Amino acid sequence: MKFDEVVDALSEHPDVITVGSMTGDFNLYCIVIGVTLEGVLKRVDRGGMPELQICDRVRINIFHQIAGGVDWRQGIIDLETWRNKGGSHSVAFKEFEKARNSTGESALAPSSRNRELFLALSADARRPLTEIAGMLGASAPAVARRLGDLINKRQVVFRCDIARPIFDFPIAMVLSLKVAPEHAEELAFRIGAWEETRFCASVASTANLIVVAGLRSLVDGEGFMLKLSGLKHPAEVLHRAINTRTFKVYGRLLDEDGRATRHIPVDPWLTSTGG
Repeated sequence: MKFDEVVDALSEHPDVITVGSMTGDFNLYCIVIGVTLEGVLKRVDRGGMPELQICDRVRINIFHQIAGGVDWRQGIIDLETWRNKGGSHSVAFKEFEKARNSTGESALAPSSRNRELFLALSADARRPLTEIAGMLGASAPAVARRLGDLINKRQVVFRCDIARPIFDFPIAMVLSLKVAPEHAEELAFRIGAWEETRFCASVASTANLIVVAGLRSLVDGEGFMLKLSGLKHPAEVLHRAINTRTFKVYGRLLDEDGRATRHIPVDPWLTSTGG
C-alpha cells in the first residue's frame, strides 16, 4: 500500500479526526478519538485499522483530552452587543478569554444517548435547533436542554476552522516536549491558549506533551520556541518537525489549499457501537 493509499484509508475512518504528513522519521500522523480507552486501543493497537499494520513504524501516544486548539464558544457576544461596543476585536477577545478560563476540571466523555445529536452537530454546528430537533424526532426545547447540558459539562466544543494555507498561519510545526509530569496538564492548557496553537495535549509517553503550532513563516518557529523557554516550568524539546500537509481536520477532508471538499461525521462511539 502506497503513502497516498494509507492517507486515504485513514481519512475514511469516522473516529480518525485529523490526518497529516510531516518531516522527520515519522512522516504521517493521525488523531483518533473514542469515549473509552479500550475502544481506542482496539482501533490503533489491535487490528482495528489494518492500514497501520503495514506501516514501517507506528508510535502511539494516548491522551484523555485536548487542551488547546481552535475552539469557538457559541453566544459569547451577540451581534447587537458587538455593534454597541463598536465592534472592537479586543472586546470579543476578552469575552473569549473569560469563557476559556471559566472551567478548569477535566470533562467526562458524553453518553451514547447523545450520539445522534453529536453527529448532527458534527456535520454543521450552525444548524437551527428546530432543524436538528426534526432530524432527531424531538422537540426544539428538549434538544436545547441536552445541548446546553453538553456545553456546561464541556462534553462538546465548537470549532471554527479556516483554510490555513491561504490565511493566517500557512505552516504548522509539530513538537514533542518533555515536562515534569506534575506540570504537564497545566502547561498543556497554557500553551493551548496561545493563538498559534492548533492542537495541544498531555500524553502518556516520555515526550509527554504534543503541540501543533501554526506559523506565518519558518522564522516564526524560533519565536514560538522562545515563548516555550519563557514558561514557568521548563519544557525540553525532544522532537521538532514541520507539517507538510493536512489531509483531514476534524472530519473534513481538505484540498491542497486547505478548503473542505467532503465531510465524514466524527463518531467517537464507533467501537462501542460495533462499528
